[in-house]
Amino acid sequence: MKLIFQNNTISILIIYLCAISLSLEFIRLDLGYFTVSITSIAMLIFSGILSFLHGSTVVKNINQNKISISLLILFDSIVLISCFVNLNTHAIGIMIEWFILPIVSSVIVVSTLSKKEFSKNIWNAIILYTVSISVISLGSVLNLDFTYDGRLKSMWHSPNYLAMIISPMIPLVLWGIISLNDRMSRYSGLLILLAIFGILFATQSIFGVVSVFVGLFLLAPFIISIKHIKEHKKIFIVISIILTLGLSLLLVSRGSVFITNIERSSLMSRVNIWNVTKDLIGSESLKGYGLDTFQDKYLEKQEFYEPYLEWAVPSAHNTYLMLWFSGGFFMLFVFLVIYFFAIFNLIKRYLLLRDKKLILILVSILIIGIHGLVDTTIFGITISHIFWLLVIGAVISKNK
Repeated sequence: MKLIFQNNTISILIIYLCAISLSLEFIRLDLGYFTVSITSIAMLIFSGILSFLHGSTVVKNINQNKISISLLILFDSIVLISCFVNLNTHAIGIMIEWFILPIVSSVIVVSTLSKKEFSKNIWNAIILYTVSISVISLGSVLNLDFTYDGRLKSMWHSPNYLAMIISPMIPLVLWGIISLNDRMSRYSGLLILLAIFGILFATQSIFGVVSVFVGLFLLAPFIISIKHIKEHKKIFIVISIILTLGLSLLLVSRGSVFITNIERSSLMSRVNIWNVTKDLIGSESLKGYGLDTFQDKYLEKQEFYEPYLEWAVPSAHNTYLMLWFSGGFFMLFVFLVIYFFAIFNLIKRYLLLRDKKLILILVSILIIGIHGLVDTTIFGITISHIFWLLVIGAVISKNK
């Protein structure tokens, strides 16, 4: 009994450390020939410890979900093949840090969290992650560390990426607020939610705000259907007002830039990038071009499309086009099968169990997917871990 208690205590601590480590992607260790993010090292070590402590649970979940696990293995196999199309240390790093490690560690973490004694710690882990992001972002605000056009990116490589890693937390924090019983915890959750909105609006990511807006709009019928709990509806109304006002202000402030220089606006730049990407995909639609090849291939074609973009373009600014470009049609197809299987499974489980948090998890997955129409939302360490934790949590049945 004492050993079980110690194992559980260690596991809870590791789950919390995993949550904190996800906010530290920007810290990289130089290992000579290559660098590795502290997040990747932490997730590798922590998932290894969890698999040692709860190996039987992990194996049982894998055996109970052979179809889901087979799809994940197939997807990682395609990623592995695409890496060898253009083999170099950077491509290997992308393969491991953006795909293989997030998927494998997510299976282990989700299997551990599926144990009943750990499910109550999910909320604390979400709070630790969001607080970590908020504190780091607040430090950048206090230091007036903004981009040349006044957008907040903090320690991450772009404002849009910061929006990507914070926006899926909104429905998850909302789930905690709805589920918590004591008033103090609810107020704490609301403060954290306001901090997330502050960060999101400071990034001035219109597409990030729109994805949240659309996600919560889809959530509206569910909130309205909740009876005898008026506080939930009030919270949703307040959030809707904040989002509407924030989006309106963003459209007004950035709309003037769009009107005065349409050809160099973020939307038209993306349209140009998508046209080039579609042209490239047409030449290698089945096998793709491999990982870490987009910028070189893009520059070969971009000169034929007006206006010419002077800056570096490392990605297709569209998750689905980027997957198709990197690994061909089969990478995109398998990814979409996994994605929609997660959505279908969450809806099915909600209809069966009527568990509110399943709908909110669904909205978080939809936010990432919607944002993926204009940005590469799963091509990064933190966002990849968040995405696969949510999706694998949806496709792997809970261990009873």
